[in-house]
Amino acid sequence: GICIAGEHNVAYTWGTSNHSSLGPPNTRNRYVPHPVKMTHLLNAHDLDDCRQVSAGFLANMVLRGDYSVWVWGQNDYGKLGLGKNDTEIPLPTRIESLPQVKFISMGSLYCGAIDVDGAVWMWGLGITGNLGLGNRLSFNVPQKVLALAGTRMRSVHCTVGQSTLAIPSTTDQESKVLGHEGPHTLAVSEAGDLYSWGTCHKGILGNLRNRVLCGNSDELLPYKVGGPARDESPPNPTDYLSSCRITQAVSAAIHSSCLSDSGMIYCFGCGSDGRLGIQMESVSPPNHLKLNTSEPTEVQLFRSRYMSVCQIDSSRRHMIALVHTQ
Repeated sequence: GICIAGEHNVAYTWGTSNHSSLGPPNTRNRYVPHPVKMTHLLNAHDLDDCRQVSAGFLANMVLRGDYSVWVWGQNDYGKLGLGKNDTEIPLPTRIESLPQVKFISMGSLYCGAIDVDGAVWMWGLGITGNLGLGNRLSFNVPQKVLALAGTRMRSVHCTVGQSTLAIPSTTDQESKVLGHEGPHTLAVSEAGDLYSWGTCHKGILGNLRNRVLCGNSDELLPYKVGGPARDESPPNPTDYLSSCRITQAVSAAIHSSCLSDSGMIYCFGCGSDGRLGIQMESVSPPNHLKLNTSEPTEVQLFRSRYMSVCQIDSSRRHMIALVHTQ
């Protein structure tokens, strides 16, 4: 785990120390939170003045008060954005190639950030198009998402819950990952629109009209949810979320969710085991463990005028919400 605490906004970590994931001086597992140091020296300075923290698989990212971004831990696929292919980075290290940043998101296999001008930057594993760069390439330094130029973004949300991913090495790599489980990215604009890109597995991009398992509608560039349905000919707008202003989104391993400014949650993708929180009818024969939807669907429990959702988060198989009640 990672959090910010204390008068000077110091980063604290705890848990497993594999691949230097806890940062210095934590060379072994920690069962209680411990402040992260800048070096392994006993009198080293704390990693302080932190504004936001984000944890991925065996790695961490911190946004500091001067709008700089610092990373450490496992560096598979170059996901730390330092231009290095080292297996791990043991010390908190600044990503020098980023401009001033206002929001960060560390996924399991890749990362994203929003700079102070509202532009999106992505790096790390990109095999499903999850970097939004128009290809399936991976990058070990941040890349600006040019397709969103002119659209001021509020936040970006990278997939968590995917510690490993089978990467085909053959020449037909695209056919082996198209529509299959993998990373997908969600982003929210300052205007309240939701964008998605990456794999379309089980409808997690909100870009289809019908239910799918493994489709052929991956988005390699940002797609505005509510736009043309990729499984129709001719494609007609779905108008999903057209009456909502989105303020937050969550990209889990095989489902997606977002929160509107009216305090309502909308979920889509895989609904197995109830992780979407919505009532769904499965295809015949009935199988309540294997459900999915491409349409962002309201979690009706929170429709009451006495309840308003303030924040949402998710792991691979469950969700949590912070709810204000009157």
